Amino acid sequence: MIFESHYWKDPLLELVLKIQEWEQNKNLREPELSDIERELMVGFYSVRKLAQSNKLSDKILDENLKVLVFPNIKKVNLMNKFWIQKNFDLQSSTEKSLNIKFLYNQIIHSYIFVISESQAGGLNGINFCSDYKKNEALYFLSTEEIKRIFRKVGKDYPAQGHMVYNEEKGDYDISIGKDNG
Repeated sequence: MIFESHYWKDPLLELVLKIQEWEQNKNLREPELSDIERELMVGFYSVRKLAQSNKLSDKILDENLKVLVFPNIKKVNLMNKFWIQKNFDLQSSTEKSLNIKFLYNQIIHSYIFVISESQAGGLNGINFCSDYKKNEALYFLSTEEIKRIFRKVGKDYPAQGHMVYNEEKGDYDISIGKDNG
């Protein structure tokens, strides 16, 4: 359980700076790619952990992120999962606005997680999908959206909350107020 949230939020703000460096690095190699994957996984796990510990405002948890969605065209399995260009129609994407909760679960439970670089080099986003969605769609989340949500989460310090006991589920329903600054 998280009691003091700044220990989880401050590293997200630091991660935004690392992402900016990776965006500028035109020669990402294996060590950097591994760092990117690990750091982003931990970042999205941190967002989920903060959400589940009621350390984020409802406004943040209702936040949607813009993603590109690529339809699946071939059954995905362990032997072909990294051939995203053969398994998904990368020429026909749809832009969608998806809830942060859906996205952090897709990333944390990713069956496919592939770093995306721009034409000139440098990190420009991630392609991912969970085992549950692997034969439906591949998602692309840009670094701009990743930085935006990590900044918002890193600066979100709710000032108030409201709890009501819910007899049906045998636990409390919690509403977390607006941020304090």
